[in-house]
Amino acid sequence: RFGAIVHITRPQIAAQAAAFTLLGAYLNAGLPFPRPDIIATAALVVALVVAFGFVSNDYVDLEVDRLNRPERPLPAGRLSRQEALYLAALLLIAALAVAWLLPPLLFIIACGNLALTLAYSLLLKRTVLLGNTAMALLNSSVLLFGGLTTGPVAPLVWAVAGMSFVYTLGQEVLYT
Repeated sequence: RFGAIVHITRPQIAAQAAAFTLLGAYLNAGLPFPRPDIIATAALVVALVVAFGFVSNDYVDLEVDRLNRPERPLPAGRLSRQEALYLAALLLIAALAVAWLLPPLLFIIACGNLALTLAYSLLLKRTVLLGNTAMALLNSSVLLFGGLTTGPVAPLVWAVAGMSFVYTLGQEVLYT
């Protein structure tokens, strides 16, 4: 079961997203980080949100994955749907609990990204441009989230987040 849990949460991608949080903080404030505790907490929140997104998406896409991704834990039978639901709930609660430790604006953004992540899995993924835009927004918002951990977001962070948004949107449209 442990291997299935690791697989379904995609920790390597969650770690990349956490690193993007650090990149946003670095681009906004440089080193040394003014509040490393806030930045580290924000990076953990991002990793939890990403892991939640993968688990909830796999839960919703079980039937599609039976055909296209039979090696994934749910269609392969290495994890039950009920276990995936419990894992998603645990990740959601953990993300909210850790985000609660952040300043109020960051907590609100984390809640918004959790809601958008769930909306993507349940509804938006099946639309063409709305789903693509949601994914691009989620990806690029990580840089802004990281920047906000150090204060008001600098133009450089906005520019890099904007480039990330355009790149991800294009990639998602081509993937679709």
